[in-house]
Amino acid sequence: MRKISLLILILIPLFIFAQDNETVFSTANEDYKNGKFERAILKYQQLLDNGYVSSALHFNLGNSYYKKGELGYAVLHFEKSLLLQPNDKEVLFNLEKANRKQVDEIIQIPSFFLSRWWSGIRKWMSSGMWTGLGLLLFWSGIAGLIYWLIGGDRTKKKKAFLAGLFLTLFSLLPILLGRSSYINQTRNNYAVVTKKEAKFNISADNESETLLTIHEGLKVEILDKIEDAFKIKLPNGDEGWVNSSVIEKI
Repeated sequence: MRKISLLILILIPLFIFAQDNETVFSTANEDYKNGKFERAILKYQQLLDNGYVSSALHFNLGNSYYKKGELGYAVLHFEKSLLLQPNDKEVLFNLEKANRKQVDEIIQIPSFFLSRWWSGIRKWMSSGMWTGLGLLLFWSGIAGLIYWLIGGDRTKKKKAFLAGLFLTLFSLLPILLGRSSYINQTRNNYAVVTKKEAKFNISADNESETLLTIHEGLKVEILDKIEDAFKIKLPNGDEGWVNSSVIEKI
């Protein structure tokens, strides 16, 4: 009885905390609907600071920034939303709309076709769903192999062996896709330019030659970091350095 009481005492604050987050999320959504974008952003950001993270939260935050005209942060949060909910059509549509406002005319180098194929399949589901599917196939395959070992009917045993072997081997694909999706979510090296303009320099020194000026909303890849400077790669493959204050990691 004492253990149950202790468990209740632990769970009550968590329940209240979850309810508080839902209340803040709802009021932030109301602020957004009423055109109070600054207030909505503050509340959405409060939820992120509290550790409340969801695809919908980042999507709504991206929409709020877009309405405020802050393109960089809009793209940043749309990208974060897609990490949590790959292939969400509404997020993809709004991200594409935001990207059309990006002023840098940088032609993206197409990636290797196998990489595009793998990335495209990976986006069909979240990392958890891929892993769950892989485990389901794996244990179904194990069940087939067990029947092959202990079953009585010879014909059914043969079919169970073939099905079990196929499912066990095939389960590796969704498990690998799940792992790849998880790594993409947690260890990706991409960032978005959040300042109106940023100098893209030839070296980490702020006084070095500026190759060009890049603008908010541009998605870049982080290659290295020295103190307060990031080495980045542009979509066209060009490499250079920017101050760490002008970009934010997705």
